[in-house]
Amino acid sequence: MEVTFAKILEIGEKSDPTDDEVQKAQALIKTIQDQLDTGIQGNTDFIKSRAAEVTRLKTEFDPTNGRIGKTATWQKIKQAFPGPFVRLDSTDAATITATPPLPVQNLIDLDATLFVLEMIRSYVDLVKG
Repeated sequence: MEVTFAKILEIGEKSDPTDDEVQKAQALIKTIQDQLDTGIQGNTDFIKSRAAEVTRLKTEFDPTNGRIGKTATWQKIKQAFPGPFVRLDSTDAATITATPPLPVQNLIDLDATLFVLEMIRSYVDLVKG
């Protein structure tokens, strides 16, 4: 799933993707959604990867010491678009891997939030670069 997600990000980072690339990204997104819908609760690798991603993004978005969080671009984005950051801040990585597992919809919502945050992280990197 991580490889598929990386392919989607690669297409999403293009400023002007072709119609074929957009269709490919849509098909990849559907693949991930199908995998999520068929039982992500039982997929411990996926659940662990989401917990690790929460930890990684919290570190990167930390406004004091984070590589991304210290940038003016990130601060503007966070002010204009606080929702994903509020979700990240309120998410404890330990609860993601806890027993009993989170409800499927919570994991799907978390994964969507992490996707948005990864896109923001990529954008800030592009602006910095």
